[in-house]
Amino acid sequence: MELIALRKPGRWTVVVCALVAAHVLVSLLAPRGVGLTAFGDLTQSALLFCATLFILAKIRSGSKKAQLFWLLMGVGCAMWFLSQALWTYFEVFLRQDTPNPFVGDVILFLHIVPMMAALAVQPHVRQNGRSLRLVSLDFFLLLAWWLYLYLFIVIPWQYVSPDEAAYGHSFDLLYACEQVVLILGVALVWKRSVGAWRNVYRGLFRAAFFYSLGSILAGVAIDFHKYYTGSLFDVPLVAAIAWFVGLGFSTVESPPDRPLDPQPRQHHSIWTARLSMMAVLSTPLMLAWAEFAGAAPARVRSYRLFLSIAACSSWVLWCC
Repeated sequence: MELIALRKPGRWTVVVCALVAAHVLVSLLAPRGVGLTAFGDLTQSALLFCATLFILAKIRSGSKKAQLFWLLMGVGCAMWFLSQALWTYFEVFLRQDTPNPFVGDVILFLHIVPMMAALAVQPHVRQNGRSLRLVSLDFFLLLAWWLYLYLFIVIPWQYVSPDEAAYGHSFDLLYACEQVVLILGVALVWKRSVGAWRNVYRGLFRAAFFYSLGSILAGVAIDFHKYYTGSLFDVPLVAAIAWFVGLGFSTVESPPDRPLDPQPRQHHSIWTARLSMMAVLSTPLMLAWAEFAGAAPARVRSYRLFLSIAACSSWVLWCC
């Protein structure tokens, strides 16, 4: 089948370049309007749906670690697709501008967390059963920590003391930090991997890089009211989503279904302890920054105070 032939990295690179070139031509030639908006939204939605479908299909085979890796990656793509579907609903079906702040922003922000947790699985490394169970704990700890940062930095400007400019700046900054962490994590795992998994991580690095570039450019353009769907700002995002689709194809020919590192890792709990300590220490530091280094309204400071107290209590219970 021709679809299976696209699984080779070189051929998929040609497909990605063709998609990007087509999007550039449409962005330059088509006038801004309903047609261009529908083209941009539906193209990204279709690609994200394919990425979610193909990546989740990989959990049917391979080792338990490989299945967990693809499951977490698929969950991340599914959350991304949900956020894009909400965006498409407003622009294509309701034919109105997506509100800013946008209710789907929290989904868009948190969808990177399962991808981070997937990196912690390290399916190319053999680990014992206890270490594999600790990966699940890492996931929930990462989710809670990033959710706390989002509730602390972004949400106050959306609900507590609404401020569109502050909301946009806070979201862009935190989202960029999250993506930088993802890129660095992929680069680290890619450097330490071998064999077929190295090809997987290479494709994931490309996808993460273009995604970070595209989302940062689009976020800044939105804040300055320069963005519109189907514009050239969408080109890096289309390239990133296409690489995520290729991530599912790249494992068809040579499925990395077995850990390639014969040495078992016995110290995964050390990383869990470090993550726990980072979460515990960051909470009072964030609170001190808000109280003494920020100029937030009294309502925002009170909200952050109660949020941080609740978070500190949760971190202590987690560590115990």
